[in-house]
Amino acid sequence: MPWTRSPPGRAPRLPLPLKTGPDGISVPSPLESLVLVASLRAVARLSPEQREVLSSVVAGDEQMQVRVRAPAPRVRH
Repeated sequence: MPWTRSPPGRAPRLPLPLKTGPDGISVPSPLESLVLVASLRAVARLSPEQREVLSSVVAGDEQMQVRVRAPAPRVRH
C-alpha cells in the first residue's frame, strides 16, 4: 500500500494527485478529484465476472456517477 505510518491520532498520508499542463504542475480541482475517486472505486470493483461497474460518490452538494466498462479480453493464440 502507498500509505505511510502515522503517529497515533493522525490520519495517514496519502499520495497527492498532481496534474501537469501548459501552466506547469497543479492540484486537481474538487470536481476533478471527485471524478478520480469515483473512477478508482469503480475500477477496483471490476472482476472477470463483473465487467461493467457503476460507482456513485457524494461530496457535500456534489454527486458523481461513473460507469466503467472493462475492455474485451484478449485472445492469445
